[in-house]
Amino acid sequence: MAEVWSGIRWSPAYVAFLYYLAAIITYRLPGASFAAAACLTFLIVQPGQFRMAVPLWVLLAFVLWSGVTVALSEYPAVSLDAWISMGKLFLISVMAYNAIRSREQLRFAMVTLALCFLLFPFRGAMVNYLSGYALFGRAIWNYVYANPNDMAAFALLAASIAASAGSLYRHRLLRVSLFLVALAFCVLVFFTQSRGAIVGLALAGGLFFVSSKRKLQMVVSAIAIGLAAALFAPASVWNRLGGLRKVSTAEGMRGVDEEGSAEQRFQLAQVAVAVIGSHPITGIGVGAYREAHAAQAAQMRAELPIAGGKRDAHNTILTVAAETGLPGLALFLMMMATTIVGYRRGVAHVRGEEGQAPLRWTMLGLASFGFAGLFGSYAYLNMLYLQLMFMALLRVVQPNGALGRTGVQRAHRPVRPIPSHALPTAPIS
Repeated sequence: MAEVWSGIRWSPAYVAFLYYLAAIITYRLPGASFAAAACLTFLIVQPGQFRMAVPLWVLLAFVLWSGVTVALSEYPAVSLDAWISMGKLFLISVMAYNAIRSREQLRFAMVTLALCFLLFPFRGAMVNYLSGYALFGRAIWNYVYANPNDMAAFALLAASIAASAGSLYRHRLLRVSLFLVALAFCVLVFFTQSRGAIVGLALAGGLFFVSSKRKLQMVVSAIAIGLAAALFAPASVWNRLGGLRKVSTAEGMRGVDEEGSAEQRFQLAQVAVAVIGSHPITGIGVGAYREAHAAQAAQMRAELPIAGGKRDAHNTILTVAAETGLPGLALFLMMMATTIVGYRRGVAHVRGEEGQAPLRWTMLGLASFGFAGLFGSYAYLNMLYLQLMFMALLRVVQPNGALGRTGVQRAHRPVRPIPSHALPTAPIS
């Protein structure tokens, strides 16, 4: 078990980052902002090259463009606060990418995140559910985890991080334990009854089956998740999923569920499209969607009666497009795309299933989270940006790669000997 912490260089910046990580996941430790400031300070003063991955440059462009939308927004006060929060997300991403300097540090940070999620949000949600505290029978906890759909989205990322960390260790007990933790997080998704997250989880399973050479491992994993869900998930989960058979845009999503959630979200999406149409380039200002939605929904009250008020779009793509315009959406998607391109190059440079597995698990987590994001607004969640940085770091800390100045992995290739016929026959004067 000493492998968990062996080889780790406990630099002040790394320790401060771990504290920050535990604080934002558990909501039980004070001073998260102080820890982030301390980490950034240590990174500035400590020797070593400062790194910027391509997704970080795109994120910086996204933040700067969002600042333009703030200046043109009809809701400057609300938008300015949200833009400051976006700036913090950028600094957090820079902090994560630079505080972690080795494979050992990366996997320990991933284990820290997984254990913090297990001991607090996961444990709290399950205790709440078993004690009868739930939202219409759906598992929830406190803080940002008080919404079952958000809880499910966090669980998808945490599951992929736990599985990726497990594949980075050689000790069998560590690997099995972390994969069981990932399995528990997948089961939690069923307890939240989030249909988008459940379908996203199934999508990730399909992608894994196609991309992995170990088909048997995939089948065993799918059976394990299915059995765990069948044994522990409540019957209402299957009733809720069964309503997906009634999905029809022509009927306005009526009858998909008893509470009318799908119908309401369909109407919310129509309002969001109208908001985008009114401000297609500059948007209505980052963080100002609820205010713009209320104004637009009031004009469409006759045709969309249950979409009124200051509501969320419940769709990441629509929210980003409405708040930052189509250029902002392009930058947001480009940030994801550059991370995926880096993942594909990382996989290409790593030989063997074991070397590719950590990258693949995080990619599957991002894919399932992205699908869940079609039914929730998750563009500004800190765990999303931590996931992106973990993916970027997995590429540059692989054991057969050398860290370049820009953080791009270069595979060590054996030096080929010069053919004898190419050698000079006489000394060169």
